Amino acid sequence: MRKYLVNRWCLLVLLAVGGFAVISWWEPSAERISSSRHEMIEPGMSKSQVEKLVGPPGDYRTRDGPASDFDWAVGEEHWIGNEGTIVIWYDGDRVRNSVFIPSPAHFRKKTLGTKAKDWIGSLFGLAL
Repeated sequence: MRKYLVNRWCLLVLLAVGGFAVISWWEPSAERISSSRHEMIEPGMSKSQVEKLVGPPGDYRTRDGPASDFDWAVGEEHWIGNEGTIVIWYDGDRVRNSVFIPSPAHFRKKTLGTKAKDWIGSLFGLAL
């Protein structure tokens, strides 16, 4: 009976540690408007290729943030997200140029995974 309880506790601890590890390093995939997505946009891509990558132009913020009252020019489209804004200039149907404008840091919310990585990094003096 005692061996059974020890095995159960070991399994429980293993599951808890494994669950924490998965949660700590898992980043939500819902954030489509990000600098990493912007890096995938290349000159010459079609509008449909861009929209497959980041969706149609629009405001995708899920948290309060700074107002987006820019004067957008003709021939450009924008995608606003929690991390920042992607602006794309087109020549006809093809990407001519694009830029990612990050949101101010105090509007970006850290995920549980980022908080855990920061905590572990500060604990061991590492930059994760």
